[in-house]
Amino acid sequence: MKKHLKKFGCGILIGISNLIPGFSGGTMALILGILEEFTYAVSLFTKHPFKSIKELWSLAIGIAIGIIIATFTVVVCLEKWPIITASFFVGLVLASMRIALKETKGVAPKISDFLSLLICFLVSLSLPFLKKLGFEISISDPNILIMLYIFVVAALAAATMMIPAASGSLIMLAFGIFASILEELKETLTCLMNLDFMGILSHFDVLIPFGLGCLFGIILVSKFMSYAFKHHKSTIWYGISGLLISSFFTIYYDAYESHLINNIDAFMDNLVINIMLGLLMITIAYVGLNFIIKYSDKLSSKKEEKESNIEEKVA
Repeated sequence: MKKHLKKFGCGILIGISNLIPGFSGGTMALILGILEEFTYAVSLFTKHPFKSIKELWSLAIGIAIGIIIATFTVVVCLEKWPIITASFFVGLVLASMRIALKETKGVAPKISDFLSLLICFLVSLSLPFLKKLGFEISISDPNILIMLYIFVVAALAAATMMIPAASGSLIMLAFGIFASILEELKETLTCLMNLDFMGILSHFDVLIPFGLGCLFGIILVSKFMSYAFKHHKSTIWYGISGLLISSFFTIYYDAYESHLINNIDAFMDNLVINIMLGLLMITIAYVGLNFIIKYSDKLSSKKEEKESNIEEKVA
């Protein structure tokens, strides 16, 4: 039960992260130290669905609740205090670099590792600019083609969400469904709170293809990442490092483009306060996460030492 409570809590944080453009659920899974375990468990779904569900049900519920929480809180914070809120997530990314460095420490880098870092850095850096090519489509009364479009974009976005620092939110923004999906989720939740079951059903023609697309994308990329972690671990971690480095820019860029640009005068009027609070958020996130990482490493060391002593006694 303790194990599932921990996964439930991790799921909430991953769900919240998925609605932060420039950040991702994959980054949060990396920070929480469950990325490899998570991708492996999801990759089992097609061959051993019951085993996969047994491992993931508490995490999945947590993710769903996290998305609900983010819909009404974090998204609002980004709208009201974009740079200050973005700074908190930048602090988390800065601290999580330690995890990536730890995984590549003592391993002689290959050419493929450097190429992985460079390619992932450049691809991630280009994601925010995809919005410039994007458009907004109406999904309020979808036909078969629109439902198929939602499925494909959701699959692509969900696959991206699984990769640290690669934002699925930016993918949905680029393909013109982010705002509409967010509105659909808000309306559905409002109907649920009002026990308006007919109202909930009226949103299924959008949410079902979106949900199925997310499931398909998550399973597909999890299979790839599970294989890659087994056979090309250092290359994957170098690629993740490239994504994390670029996310310092992408998080701030999206906060500026999506929220700050329309209120730039108000921001400039309180420039010093915004900068100071932004730096404070970076510090809080960085110091807080570093403390958690060190504490987690300490517990892991104690557990390994205890297991080693038990093995010695048995022997």
